[in-house]
Amino acid sequence: SKKIKIIYLQYFLLILLVPLLILWKGKELKITCLDVSQGDGIVVEKEGITCLIDCGSSDIKEVGKYRLIPFLKSKAIGAIEYAFISHSDYDHLSGIYEILDSMPRLKDGNFQRSYTGKIVIRNLILPKIPTYDESFQKLISLANEKGVKIHFFSTGDELKWNGVTLRCLHPSNNYVTTSNNAHSLVLYLNYGDFQGIFTGDVLQDGEIAVLSEIKKIRELGMINSEEFIEFLKVAHHGSNTSSTEEFLDGINPIYSVISAGKNNRYHHPHPLVCTRFHNRNLSYDLTMDLGAIEVITDGTLMKKSSFITERYDN
Repeated sequence: SKKIKIIYLQYFLLILLVPLLILWKGKELKITCLDVSQGDGIVVEKEGITCLIDCGSSDIKEVGKYRLIPFLKSKAIGAIEYAFISHSDYDHLSGIYEILDSMPRLKDGNFQRSYTGKIVIRNLILPKIPTYDESFQKLISLANEKGVKIHFFSTGDELKWNGVTLRCLHPSNNYVTTSNNAHSLVLYLNYGDFQGIFTGDVLQDGEIAVLSEIKKIRELGMINSEEFIEFLKVAHHGSNTSSTEEFLDGINPIYSVISAGKNNRYHHPHPLVCTRFHNRNLSYDLTMDLGAIEVITDGTLMKKSSFITERYDN
């Protein structure tokens, strides 16, 4: 009968789809831009390896306790293999400092989560710059005390795992630091045909350096040659100190995220920056509107979703 044929067809489609879903699940790379209000906090996951790119907030006390750790525990993540800190401003590292401060001392990078119940960081990656301010020095001292390995990245340095490459685009070894924001670590992520850029609070001169580096490594065939980037974490919370017309035209991002808090005193994102995106028909979302924003890719396709994390008065 017709009904039986429809049921058989449904089972047939299910049999076809299940392997595809399993294949997608095994290949997926997840990027979650957490809602940390006025600050940055990005979690990158791929096949059991978790990276953190900044985590801090200037207006949420204990952002690690109330935003980052609940998210990690909801994903059964007990360890951050690599924590990148773009620069030493409080709104980019306060949550990372919380985790370091509360975690047990590691021995050869190992720990017993069942015993401690704590999230730990195994490796800390900082921009390689001539001098480190008091905030960075305090962080480095604490990381050493906890047995965390520290690495310093400059242009060209890479981290690779499970088909994923995170490459430093800025700062270069000869870059002269003018401010904390200016020497922000800028990272290029490549996974299959997917490309993403994480910018910290980099300023306009840093964006020019990034464009130059992208052009160079494209010409060398080291990265995807497409004249666009799939994902961009917009620099400096959408401040007009960054996201120049030249930069947006140079990377032509398909989808961007701006991390900023509602009614923040800096008035981020700046209307002029929003206008630049609108004039180019570039799609972007704000964490203040959507909450945490998740981008998932299998290296070819990309999908996005969002969710509101439980909010605490603090």
